Amino acid sequence: MKDSRIKRFFIWSSIVSVLVMVLLPGPLTAEEVSGNATVRYQNTTAYEDNTKISSSVSKSGNFNLALTENLTTSISYQLYIRGDFRDVDTTNKEGERFSKTEKTLNPSVELSLRNPTYGIRVGYRHDMRWRDLYLKKIEETKRFYYSELSITPFELPSLRLRYDKLEEDFGEEGKDQSSEEYSIRSDYKFRYRGLVLKYYISYSRGRERLPTFWETTSVERQERDSFNGSYEVSYSKHFWKDALAIFVRYKGSYSKSKQTQFVSEPGEAVVKRFSVAGLYAEGTLLEPEVEQLDPEPQLVDGDVYTGISNINLKTKKYNNIGIEVSATEDVDRLMIYVKGDISLDIILIDTSKWLVYRSDSNLPGAVWTQITLKSVKIQEYDVINNIYVYELQFVTSYQNSYYKVINLDFPYSTDTDVIVTEIEAYGSELFPESKEKTTENESSIQEVNLSLTYKFKNKVIATVGFFVKQSDSGDISIGDSMKDVFKNIYGDEKGAPDKYSRRVTRFYNMAVTWYAHRLLTVRGGINLTQEFDNANKRDFEGYTYNLTLSSSPVSTFTTSLFYTHFENYNFGDKRLEQDTIAWGITSEIYRNVEFTNDIGFSISSDKINNTETKLYFVSGSVNARLRSTLFTYLNYNIGWSSSNGESSSSQEVLLTVTYTPGRLLNITGNFQLTNSGGRVSTSEGIGIYWRFLPALHYSLTYQLTTGDTTLHAFNTSIIWYTTRFLRFQLNYGYTLLKDTIDKKTHNLLLTLTGRI
Repeated sequence: MKDSRIKRFFIWSSIVSVLVMVLLPGPLTAEEVSGNATVRYQNTTAYEDNTKISSSVSKSGNFNLALTENLTTSISYQLYIRGDFRDVDTTNKEGERFSKTEKTLNPSVELSLRNPTYGIRVGYRHDMRWRDLYLKKIEETKRFYYSELSITPFELPSLRLRYDKLEEDFGEEGKDQSSEEYSIRSDYKFRYRGLVLKYYISYSRGRERLPTFWETTSVERQERDSFNGSYEVSYSKHFWKDALAIFVRYKGSYSKSKQTQFVSEPGEAVVKRFSVAGLYAEGTLLEPEVEQLDPEPQLVDGDVYTGISNINLKTKKYNNIGIEVSATEDVDRLMIYVKGDISLDIILIDTSKWLVYRSDSNLPGAVWTQITLKSVKIQEYDVINNIYVYELQFVTSYQNSYYKVINLDFPYSTDTDVIVTEIEAYGSELFPESKEKTTENESSIQEVNLSLTYKFKNKVIATVGFFVKQSDSGDISIGDSMKDVFKNIYGDEKGAPDKYSRRVTRFYNMAVTWYAHRLLTVRGGINLTQEFDNANKRDFEGYTYNLTLSSSPVSTFTTSLFYTHFENYNFGDKRLEQDTIAWGITSEIYRNVEFTNDIGFSISSDKINNTETKLYFVSGSVNARLRSTLFTYLNYNIGWSSSNGESSSSQEVLLTVTYTPGRLLNITGNFQLTNSGGRVSTSEGIGIYWRFLPALHYSLTYQLTTGDTTLHAFNTSIIWYTTRFLRFQLNYGYTLLKDTIDKKTHNLLLTLTGRI
């Protein structure tokens, strides 16, 4: 361990150096120096049946200071320093006091050379963290070095070489470790008329230490060696004065990796599963579970700090958040990372507020089986940066390709937003006495698709096409994989299941649009979806027939009639048949009054369980600007369903009224009624946003939610811009959850923010 005097000298010399450069006169401009600082004080008290069970006082803050200067037109440097602190004192029901202190200081320097065809970046960051956790002192030091060379010649392949090294010192724990990574990447895109050629290759090798959340044994560090490559050839062309359009594409990828994981003790350990893809869709009250999820790469990109703005748990229910993993590995828990303080959340820690499902397919008609949750816990990942984790643990483990979670309620949080940043899957594995395990993976994905579109005198537009995706993993050559994907356009080339695993997904479609009359447009289509593998676990076939009649006699009115027939088969046996008919209207019924409405009926037959389900639904909205200062929004969803003599209904109505008498005052009221299967809940609230003066803002919100439990939530805040560069904010929040035990929380937050 280095002498603490050296560290203190380094810290203070870094601070003084930056301040001297900022304060000394010179040719610096305002854009070259930037910085901000924030100080917070928070006091939280919790009660159960009017008995204090805990109190917490938190003092925290951070500052950032950056100096950037161009030495020449191509060379520049940046000096940056950041500091954070958080001091929390907690007292429990018995009067026992616990203290937790955390401080960080992160000076860094970067030198960069920029040129139109090449660039060089080298940098160093020194991270220091001091933690005092309930009488246990921990001192951590991280030294991060990085260098990068990028070559981007005009219309030629690019090349990037990068080296990263992280040295870690964990003080008294004696765990001095280092992580490093070498990586090389090249990509290129060539265009010639309708022809496009692309490739991407990367190779990386390194070792790293992994974070852990559990007291049980888990993987602490890993070494990895990976190669990834992708290639694409596509061609598009228009013929006969754009009457015929052709698009054809072949796309492939190949990856090979070797990974060695290390644990502290032999035996069973918690291991993170490799994420194949992230998935997302937004459900509704009538259908909280969405059958087919859309790709969402940001959910599995490894970045837990950047939120996905459209997945906000604070503003939306029924978020279907999914992940695809290997079907041969056990999964017993999911981790949902969020950006937002959920440390006081007393709602989403209830297992009944989540739905979790598993499946081996993500296609229309796929069977999703519900998973029983054992517990929901909140884990701290990076409190200073406001990153928390919902840990959803299953009662038992499963081996499936797809998992998804759905939130049925909003979390309680003092933050305005609780945005999802990442999803991870974990399972348990046995480690030998050597306390390490090595795995090797080799996989390839091949895709072929074709689309033809023909226009008949601008009256009829016909489209036909197909898409084939073949996923292989195991002992297979890339050449054989490339040949077999073309055979799978028309045949079932399953390969050798004893050497490798294969999954094939195919889509065939035909669609016609007929502009029959100025007042009538007819659209129809047929879609065929197939999925099979060489392990005889999947053999799925789905047919969809659809017809739409639409008319728009005036620009402010459109009406459409929809009909869809769907049926699917599993190993040749019909599993499901469904017919849906709906009528929709979109209209501006009056000036500044927009109205939409859908009425529909659906009947589905489960041939396996010999059940029939009928669903009637009505949904719509009214968006009206009644006056220049008065806005209203009404949304409603009503559904009735019956199955084998049992019936249920659901209704949801949301009304929002906003009154803005001037630029300085905004008053909003809302009311929501939800009835799902006889369980009735209401939510009503008011919000006042008042700008007394240009420098003084005030807000107040109150929300009352009733149902199985009753929740009162009151929040108020004052923001005072004392100068152009200094802001003071006061927040007070009060919640009362009335259940078998009444839970009450008071929260006071003071924030002072400055910038230069």
